[in-house]
Amino acid sequence: SRERESHGMWSMLAVAGDHATFLQETFALLTDRADAVVQAAAARALSAAAPGLACYPTLQQSMFMEMLTADAMEDALFGWVESAALPMCTYASRLLAFALLDDRCADEAVRKGLVPKLLRRLRGIVFEDSSVVGAPGAKGGADGEQELSGQELLKREKGYIVQCCCVLMSYKETLACALQEGALDVILALIAPNSSGPTGCHDALRMLGALLSHRKFCLVFLDAGGLAKLLPVQQTEYCASSIALCLLSMACFRGVVDKVCRLTDPNPQDLTAFALRLLELEDDTASCNILQFLAKVLSYQVFLTAFDGLKGALVLNRSARRMLDSAVEGRSLAKNVVKYNSCALRNYLRAHLLFAHQHIVNASAPDHASAGTSASKPGPKLINKSVDCEA
Repeated sequence: SRERESHGMWSMLAVAGDHATFLQETFALLTDRADAVVQAAAARALSAAAPGLACYPTLQQSMFMEMLTADAMEDALFGWVESAALPMCTYASRLLAFALLDDRCADEAVRKGLVPKLLRRLRGIVFEDSSVVGAPGAKGGADGEQELSGQELLKREKGYIVQCCCVLMSYKETLACALQEGALDVILALIAPNSSGPTGCHDALRMLGALLSHRKFCLVFLDAGGLAKLLPVQQTEYCASSIALCLLSMACFRGVVDKVCRLTDPNPQDLTAFALRLLELEDDTASCNILQFLAKVLSYQVFLTAFDGLKGALVLNRSARRMLDSAVEGRSLAKNVVKYNSCALRNYLRAHLLFAHQHIVNASAPDHASAGTSASKPGPKLINKSVDCEA
């Protein structure tokens, strides 16, 4: 967001969006079916200007967002996306990605069954299904000065649909169709080496993070060896925040973390080392997510041992010192990083005390050790307390 604020293009687009006549006339052309060429041009203009228009002056107060999320426009966007007719479905997908930032619009998209259609369309583009890549308009030649080729339109639509799914996949109603439509296969294909650029990989990981908010999908992801494919992502520095979000989503379920503890590829040692590397990238959003992840998994002895072996406490101390300096400079997320850093350190110390306490209890009453909780893991109540991430 700081980069967006400092970029001259966004201020220019915001000035354009400030004129009611500009938006009203463009939206009028978008809904006018009399001339398909003009309609497509209006859709392309709005989709290109959307990043600047949506943030002026705020997302909720923006005239652009107000007109984009009107009932009639929502229905029109849903219809264009479902029609799969290029180029309107491509530009409509872009506009829909912004419209879905409005909760009511996202609710309507889920209620009207748009998610399975989006996933089928996305799968067809990613795996080059003949019904998609061979459709009329998709076989266009090279990009012209005024027109985009069919392949370029499909490439852009792929990214726009992923952005839509980043919002929609967090709904519990979408889990069943995500599993049925093979959303995991699509995501793994998108994050595979040399398959997507940094932005495409980042959006695919955000979609994965939304799906991993469902416990069942976490288990499917682990069974498919997804964690082993997540760590080698090539654009790690660019995608640090979305990768950390995926790890945090899995750490929210105790049964999932129990399964992660038994993995051999990657094992907890490798996963802890990877988490500490993400923390040292100095990305504020990634740091917030990865610190919450560490605060949760350090209640497990296998992670605690790996963390100690990698001198993780020193990494946390360096991160805290760096963020304290940044907080003084006014960086917006620095205070949150410091808060979660403190939580991680607190839970780290608490876990050591709990394991030491259990060891003393077992040592003082060896005859009853087998009847109590195993020394390798504290009881459920102690785990619940140790994974608290609140300040």
